Amino acid sequence: MHEPDITFYLESGNIGLFPAAAPGATPPPDQPRQFLRGDAEIGYWEGEEGAASPS
Repeated sequence: MHEPDITFYLESGNIGLFPAAAPGATPPPDQPRQFLRGDAEIGYWEGEEGAASPS
């Protein structure tokens, strides 16, 4: 099994997230992957239920 991959694109500052796959396997076309803008940042607890607001 290959590890998940995180790629930082220097030219655009974007980030690509790719799930793991078995060696030699073709990932299914519906396998999730995500591309994000590098400046898309949120707080660690943002959106989590029951999380205390930082003081």
